[in-house]
Amino acid sequence: MAASHLVRHPAFPSRLLERPRDLVVYLPPGYDDEPARRFPVLYMHDGQNLFDPETAFVRGQHWRLGEMADMLIAEGRVEPLIIVGVYH
Repeated sequence: MAASHLVRHPAFPSRLLERPRDLVVYLPPGYDDEPARRFPVLYMHDGQNLFDPETAFVRGQHWRLGEMADMLIAEGRVEPLIIVGVYH
C-alpha cells in the first residue's frame, strides 16, 4: 500500500473569499491504489499549522495531523480520509 502524502495548491482561487488561499491536501495511505474509491473529506482551518513545522505560525510547532491520521488509519480507528487544510 502506498504511503500517505501531501499535495499543495498555492494561491487556490475562490468565488467566496476576497483573495486566493493556499491549500494543503492530505491523501491517505492507499489513495493512489484505488482510483474509483470515494473517501470522506475533513476541512480544517489554519492549514499552515497542520502538517509542516516549517509553515507553522510558530515555526517548528505544527499540529502533526498527518502523523495522527496515519496512526489512526493504521489502527483501524478511523477510515481513510482526505484532509484539506485552508491556510489562514
